[in-house]
Amino acid sequence: MNNNRNSLIRLMIMLCGIAATAMIFLPALHYPETENAFTGYESVFGVTIVDIGSIASGQIELNLLGILAYVLPFAAFMMAIFLKRGAIFASLLFVAGAILLFLIPEMTRTTVTILGTSHDLDVDWQFAYGLIAAIVLSVVGAVFSFVNISMNAENG
Repeated sequence: MNNNRNSLIRLMIMLCGIAATAMIFLPALHYPETENAFTGYESVFGVTIVDIGSIASGQIELNLLGILAYVLPFAAFMMAIFLKRGAIFASLLFVAGAILLFLIPEMTRTTVTILGTSHDLDVDWQFAYGLIAAIVLSVVGAVFSFVNISMNAENG
């Protein structure tokens, strides 16, 4: 019975890790004034928002911590599945991933270039449903990892 429960918990950890990472393809950031939403992929790898040739352009810049935020849940499930005592590392990675995912709107740098001069914009990004789902899945993955730790401690 404990083996079935342990397998089910590992399956849930795996599903949370994969699903949280897959949320990169859903809208992550929303700009309410224009109703524009950008996927997690666009918000962490960067995208050109507006391009008017050499006159003006606007872009979301590359965000390395944002990339890490989406990779950590996947790494967490890999640790939990393939390492004997990987649940400890998995729980830490899930928590770190959830924190970084929560900080993505603040870490996202948006710039505008007008006639060759670049300026940072202070954009009030809001959470879109893909980013919220990724955060929730990371927290749920952390909870399952903590449960896995306690079950392993009980079994010796």
